[in-house]
Amino acid sequence: MPLIVFNVDMNRGLGRLELISLVAVILLIGGIFLPYVFQSRVDSRRNMCEYRLTRLGYALQIAEQESQYIPYYRTAWSEFHPGEKPVISDDRIVGWQLETLPYLGFTPEMPGSQQEDAPQVSYGPLHQHYLDFVSDHSASAAQTLRELYFPDFVCPANNPPEIDQGILPAGWNSYVANGGLPDASQSVRTGIGTDGLANGLFVDDPLLSADTAGWNRVGFEYVAEGDGLDHTMLLSENIDSGNWTASTEAELVFHWRVDVPFPAGVETVRVLGLNVQRGEGVDGDVRFARISSNHPGGANAIFVSGRTQFLSEKIDPRVLRYMMTSRDAEVTWPGTELPIFGPVEEIDSSD
Repeated sequence: MPLIVFNVDMNRGLGRLELISLVAVILLIGGIFLPYVFQSRVDSRRNMCEYRLTRLGYALQIAEQESQYIPYYRTAWSEFHPGEKPVISDDRIVGWQLETLPYLGFTPEMPGSQQEDAPQVSYGPLHQHYLDFVSDHSASAAQTLRELYFPDFVCPANNPPEIDQGILPAGWNSYVANGGLPDASQSVRTGIGTDGLANGLFVDDPLLSADTAGWNRVGFEYVAEGDGLDHTMLLSENIDSGNWTASTEAELVFHWRVDVPFPAGVETVRVLGLNVQRGEGVDGDVRFARISSNHPGGANAIFVSGRTQFLSEKIDPRVLRYMMTSRDAEVTWPGTELPIFGPVEEIDSSD
């Protein structure tokens, strides 16, 4: 770049030509450096999002170690409701995030965090919020929980709009869990429930489903014996997710896109692809329960092993589907024994 020298007479100030040259140089320098500043901000938000996903993933790993199962994507807290099919009040339905609260704050590098020979599980600074909810059955306790804001559940690129004004909105959430395929509508099936275990990782609490018989929980051992912990997705981002205390499927989990014909008699929903369309999913519309983000080009996700990956918005839906299923060969249409990846004898021609 040629060196521009201004010979300025301090008594007369800048001339028109000199002023124009100075402005041109400033604009040129700004044009060179501003993209780097913007990219640095984008990268910083993406890295912080990845870090928070890592913390959530580790919290779920500890939760699974203690209970030997992955939390339901929503739970009715059945221990407080006697009877085989009790009446569940909405204020006692919470998402998978609640069971991560006791373990948030730990990282794999922290000394003493979840050592194999540790006599008991250690809990993090948010454990008391968990205890407050499960020990107090009142509606006021549930309301208090729903008013809490935790940055652990928030992607910096998906910040609540009021945060710039110093307002922390209740329950803001950016992350959803791997729910596989949407539940079959009005499906009644004995054995493993409406969610096939191989379809995803997080299943519904049977007390909130039409099918309560023979319900199984998914543990990491089941995943490890299938496709493996490093090849099965755990959590991802979703810009249409509901609050972290939400109680509907579309607000708590993400589903893989259905790109094969539905067999006759199967009722489910075609969901949106990665970053393809944006809308409001908080009304419980399962079409918006998908991976999405405000990051340019894709979204962050974390696998069961703790490995994180930035998924391109152009990813092949079939590749994404295999990442979400824990045992590809055993995947069935929800509520049926029909394999999804095998031949289907009857095809619904109306779809």
